[in-house]
Amino acid sequence: MRRSSRTNTSFQPDEHLATLVLRHVGDVRDRLALECVSRVWRAVGQIPGVWQSEDLTVCGDLAARLT
Repeated sequence: MRRSSRTNTSFQPDEHLATLVLRHVGDVRDRLALECVSRVWRAVGQIPGVWQSEDLTVCGDLAARLT
């Protein structure tokens, strides 16, 4: 039996890189989904100013529920 040389690896960015990525994600649902991925993404989501609310796009039911 021959073993595959492929390994299962994942990319875990540091907080600086995750912050840069999160600033380019405009949809609230996508941002919240990223925060569920790992502790790094969750920590970045809690940084004051990272949400930059003027750049966010809120669609559908979520927009109706926000006040």
